[in-house]
Amino acid sequence: MKQLLTFAFSITLLMSCNDTIKPSNGIQVSSKNAVLDKPIDKPVELNNPTGSFIERYDNGNLKTEGWRNSSAQRDGIWYAYYEHGSKWSELTYNNGIKEGESVVYYPNAKVHYKGQYKNDVKVGTWLFYKEDGSLESEKKY
Repeated sequence: MKQLLTFAFSITLLMSCNDTIKPSNGIQVSSKNAVLDKPIDKPVELNNPTGSFIERYDNGNLKTEGWRNSSAQRDGIWYAYYEHGSKWSELTYNNGIKEGESVVYYPNAKVHYKGQYKNDVKVGTWLFYKEDGSLESEKKY
């Protein structure tokens, strides 16, 4: 039951990511490419965010990072982090559509679950792990 609740919470959080940046919500925008850590030509514009996207917790730690293409859609691998700094998830997008591998981690950095998306739909066998890293279950989609 605990795993099901954790899974539901994780999915809800991932799905609730808002694609609109509002200055009043504390999002910090960077002029660096979060993936390559290199300067980009111009910072992300608040009303049409393209390029590198970085969101931080109040303590300064990374919350979310990724890349938005010229259509302002998520593209490539997006990363989310726990407030204490360890990686929470990796999810691959292609023009705003979930495509490819998805991995979610426990706060102790061990894999919680992983699987594949095809055109925004879960496909194949997803693996679910216990917090100690041992395989707990598999689900086919």
